[in-house]
Amino acid sequence: MTPSALEGQVFTQDQNAVACRVRQAAGLGGRNFQPTSNLRCQTVLKEATDFAQHLKKCERAIADMKSAGENILNVTKVAMSAPLPHLFEQTAAGSGGEVRPVLSIGGPSFEPDTVARLAQSSSAQLESQVLVPIKRWLDVFSALNVRMKEVEALRLEVDSRRHTVIDLAASVDKLRARLSKASGADGKLEASLDETIKKLQHKEGKLACEKLWAGSARRRGPQCFRCVCLMSSFAFKWPA
Repeated sequence: MTPSALEGQVFTQDQNAVACRVRQAAGLGGRNFQPTSNLRCQTVLKEATDFAQHLKKCERAIADMKSAGENILNVTKVAMSAPLPHLFEQTAAGSGGEVRPVLSIGGPSFEPDTVARLAQSSSAQLESQVLVPIKRWLDVFSALNVRMKEVEALRLEVDSRRHTVIDLAASVDKLRARLSKASGADGKLEASLDETIKKLQHKEGKLACEKLWAGSARRRGPQCFRCVCLMSSFAFKWPA
């Protein structure tokens, strides 16, 4: 198939999908036409979308907490390492000398390197054990969201082909009824019937293939979302 032919086919499929979506939204499918159900995929997508919204809020809050934790530890390290104000003794003769050695605010037992290591390790653990799994889940969800849109487009394409098959089958019945009422042979009517039957058989074959692929895609959708839901059960391991 040439690139131009392929582009034309894709454009036609998009047109069919849009027309089918409009027809179903307006309730113009016909009394005997039931749209292909995609309720299971839509349900798991809705649940996963709701969960993703909560997860995004948690991600922002945890990132803010991580930044605040790093900041307070760094500020504390600097503050506790700073010297205490000098202490002088006032005597009757005037100002006296300093009565104690210069000490840091944290005192001799304060270990600034330990605080620095704590800031680095707690931040790294929060990133690797909490934020990275959340981001991984959201990345998978984004990919599956795109896939679910493809499934919905395929569902509409199937329903569009179903409409075509139903219309062709109705045309075949009408042509057969006209032939049965004809007083004699009608070559033009017979040729039209043969052509319509061939077209119907061709469309039925394509519809069968579409249904097979659509069924496989719909099964893959919930399975992928079940994987996402399993991922959502990971335990947040807070830094010790």
